[in-house]
Amino acid sequence: MSGHHPHNSDLHEPQDVTRKAITRRVALIGMGVNFFLTIAQILGGLWAHSQALIADAIHTLSDLIGDIVVLFASHHAAKDADEDHPYGHGRIETVATVVLGLLLGVVSAFIFYSAMERLLGHTPLVMPSPIAMGFAALAIIGKEALYQYTIYIAKRIQSPMLKASAWHHRSDAISSILVLIAIGGAQLGYPWLDAVAAIIVALMIFYMAIQLILESTNELIDAGLAPEQVQEIRDYINSINGVENLHFLRTRRMGGQVLADVHL
Repeated sequence: MSGHHPHNSDLHEPQDVTRKAITRRVALIGMGVNFFLTIAQILGGLWAHSQALIADAIHTLSDLIGDIVVLFASHHAAKDADEDHPYGHGRIETVATVVLGLLLGVVSAFIFYSAMERLLGHTPLVMPSPIAMGFAALAIIGKEALYQYTIYIAKRIQSPMLKASAWHHRSDAISSILVLIAIGGAQLGYPWLDAVAAIIVALMIFYMAIQLILESTNELIDAGLAPEQVQEIRDYINSINGVENLHFLRTRRMGGQVLADVHL
């Protein structure tokens, strides 16, 4: 006999509805904080003449766009299975994770290019005002708080998409830390630290982007679970009364779910 065995309690409709509501709340909170930080960093960068702070604001803006993607995906991914999508719409969440990864990659390329332009002298180095350090510190606190909150929820509901969003927040927090150091270094007479810090940030963000894209594309091409996880599922099925033989087991992931096709 051929059967479809969901290996996750989150497949029940009440949990799906709750998952959608939780993801929506996380996205809305992230959007609110990111909108405030983007405005604060842009105004602060213009007021304090800090190119690094303005660049960091662009990074924060990418987080805001990412939150909008999460909100859109969570709404559609929670839809029930239908005739055209018998396994549900969980892959929308996976595609959204790829989009977030690509967004991180684009942002890292922009930061890297701008920093190299400054470091090579193609763009004049500007001495920022000390007040820029206060705006950088505000961004660090806001982004790290968002990371801690989002990664906690992501683990609780097993959402790769929220995990991607959380790391987007963390990458921006790291960016803001290096911006703070760079602005402090500029006050001590080392304006080139701004460009060096930006390059380091760009490389870190790019690495995160590659990791997220690879993880999500593996899911899109139906990569199976690890051998030990497959064996755990096999042992569980064999322990069910009435199962005489299990001669086919195929697994894959879809969003926060694990799907298993079995022949008994």
